[in-house]
Amino acid sequence: MSADRCIGTPLGDSNLWAKLDLVDGRIATIRIEATACVTVVPRDEVTADVETIIDALAGWPEAESQEWVDHPLFPPVGSRFQRQVWRELCRIPPGGYSTYGDIARAIGRPRAARAVGQAVGANPWPPLVPCHRVLAAGKRLGGYALGTGIKRRLLRIEGVEPVT
Repeated sequence: MSADRCIGTPLGDSNLWAKLDLVDGRIATIRIEATACVTVVPRDEVTADVETIIDALAGWPEAESQEWVDHPLFPPVGSRFQRQVWRELCRIPPGGYSTYGDIARAIGRPRAARAVGQAVGANPWPPLVPCHRVLAAGKRLGGYALGTGIKRRLLRIEGVEPVT
């Protein structure tokens, strides 16, 4: 499924842009990029539900945390396991971090750290579902679907300095 429209909004005061890809009026993915975005959907055509997402991104990281996985516009994707991991990510506060192993233990699957890593990488709504807050053991940066440079920037904005 490819996006038929895109909305761009500044990501807080980070000099990064959140790009929302819309398919049939739903937010399919959120991408974080360093380049400005051309808004192709006039704001007056945006639904109230999409507007709440835009407002949360514009207020990031201070925006109130919530379980975005249960938002009515969250894509109907992901296995039960992935959605369980994504809900757990929503519990990590700004300025905090967790490890893949911590997440695995928190969801009752202590031997599933690698599977947690796969689920984290499949997150369709960064940074609202804050996958950037998951580090490898020893506070190492680990991977990031949007690139480790973006992950490092997001963490630094929140006051977390991973070990390189």
